[in-house]
Amino acid sequence: MKLGIMQPYLFPWIGYFQLVNLVDELVIYDDVQYIKNGWINRNRLLINGQPRYFTLPVLKASHALPICERRFASSFERDKLRTLKSLEMAYAAAPHFLDTLTLVQDCFACRDDNVAAFVSHTLSKVCDALGIETLLRRSSELEHSPAMRGQDRVLDICRTLHASHYVNAIGGTDLYEGDVFAQNGQQLSFLQTRDVAYQQFQNTFRPNLSIIDVMMFNDRDQIAALLHEFDLKSPQS
Repeated sequence: MKLGIMQPYLFPWIGYFQLVNLVDELVIYDDVQYIKNGWINRNRLLINGQPRYFTLPVLKASHALPICERRFASSFERDKLRTLKSLEMAYAAAPHFLDTLTLVQDCFACRDDNVAAFVSHTLSKVCDALGIETLLRRSSELEHSPAMRGQDRVLDICRTLHASHYVNAIGGTDLYEGDVFAQNGQQLSFLQTRDVAYQQFQNTFRPNLSIIDVMMFNDRDQIAALLHEFDLKSPQS
C-alpha cells in the first residue's frame, strides 16, 4: 500500500494532487505546528497576468497550537466572498470558469472555521472533481505518542496504516533516510513534478499556481494527463 503524508494546504498546486493521486491513502498532517505565511491558509491565482496571493486569515493564537486547533478569523465569511469576487474578476473569460467557480463556491459553503477541518473539506471536494479516489484521513485521528517527531512519526504512521511504500514530495529529500525506512520494512520514494505548462489566456505561463488556476484552463481529461507529469525518485537518485 502506498502512503503519502501532507499538511493541509488551501487549494494547493498540481504537484500536491499528483502525490494524492499516486498513493492509496493520504494522511492530512494536521496535528503539527501551524506555519504562518505558509500554504495552509493561502495560495496564488493569476490576476492581470501576474501571480497574486489570496488568503483566508487565521486567528492569532499560541504558537504551540497545532493546525487542528487553529481557527479562521472572525471575517471568515467575508474573506470567502472576497476571494470569490477575485476569481470572478480574474477568470471570467477562462474556458472552464463556471464549473471551477461552482466548485469553489461548493467548498466555501462549508462554515466550519476550524482550519484543518475546512481545508481538508476543500481537498476532498477537489479530489472528487478530479476523479481522484484516494482515501483521505487526518493525522489527528490516529493514536500516537506525543513525543514522536519527524521521521519517527512518519514511520509510526506507516506502521499503523500497514503501508509498504511511503511517497514524499521531493522537498523532503533531506528529511528522510532510505536505509532507515528499509530497516522498518518500508520503501521510500520522492515525487518530483515535471515542468507542467498550459495555456493561460494569452499571457506568459506562470507556473505553480493554485489548482484553481489549473482547473480554469484545463478540462478533466487534460488534468488527468497532468497528474502523471512527475518522476518518482529513490533516495539515492
